[in-house]
Amino acid sequence: MHAQQALLGEVLEVVRRELLPEALGRDHGGGQRPEGRKGKRSFYIVATDDRMIPPPAQHAMSKRAGSTVVEVKASRAVYESQPSAVDSVIARASRGER
Repeated sequence: MHAQQALLGEVLEVVRRELLPEALGRDHGGGQRPEGRKGKRSFYIVATDDRMIPPPAQHAMSKRAGSTVVEVKASRAVYESQPSAVDSVIARASRGER
């Protein structure tokens, strides 16, 4: 369990850093990735039981970002309810898979 918590902490740190305004750049509209993100792979976990952001909206956002999509039967807090699924996506990304 401690290893999963440590991994979650690392993932959340990356998310926090990537979402900072200076990381996104000034103009990131129109479905274009900011300059700093071009050429970088991204993954999107669609939480199929999410009631806050409907799965069709999640799919639209992931498509606009050019992300590889992985669906997980989970609620909004997929990293808490399905940590092994999140772990497998992270492992897949670290191996360079799509």
